[in-house]
Amino acid sequence: MALMLISQHPDTRHFYLLSDPFSRAALRLTTAGSSDWLTQEQALALARGGAGRLPTTLKLRSQAGKRLTDILWTAMPPLVCAATRVVDAMAERRLTGWSTYPVEVIHQGEFLEGYQGLAILGRGGGRDRTKSPIIDKPAPVPGGKPYRAYRGLFFDEDHWDGSDLFFVDGFIVVTQPAHDYFVRSKVSNIRLTPISEVEIDVALDRYMGGE
Repeated sequence: MALMLISQHPDTRHFYLLSDPFSRAALRLTTAGSSDWLTQEQALALARGGAGRLPTTLKLRSQAGKRLTDILWTAMPPLVCAATRVVDAMAERRLTGWSTYPVEVIHQGEFLEGYQGLAILGRGGGRDRTKSPIIDKPAPVPGGKPYRAYRGLFFDEDHWDGSDLFFVDGFIVVTQPAHDYFVRSKVSNIRLTPISEVEIDVALDRYMGGE
């Protein structure tokens, strides 16, 4: 595992949620049929850079989509892969709070070179729900039910370790310098949303330890 140093980066006044845009065209990966030995606990540890030595290299195969993008998301949400060009550029720009681990990506029966597993080492503590108003949202689909959502993904900056990429209750948050790199380099298959504009279904609290 290629460990990157964690240190505070200048100009971190603004934060953004880095998330899966759920593109139907983009290649999506799965562990099914290739790394069935991987447990959810191991996946979470990998995503956080704390899995230690695995019994074998993690193999991921295509599940849906065909388009090769800079970031490849998986059917096991903690796991994400990044193109080598993105990894190299983040290192050159001295962005902090991440590491990589080896993966084998299999697409259409062939080994796909140029990708590494991306682990997020940075920590921002838990969400501060007291800063997020609860809003009423209409049904997302015809015939569905309306729901309530928190407006904003806020956290206590006193618990943030200063990294450019970090977790807040399982959500990947990035600083302004990281955001600017992703945008200027046109890193594909990601969504970047200011944390003040993020909306999170209140119902998710039952799975994420909310009240």
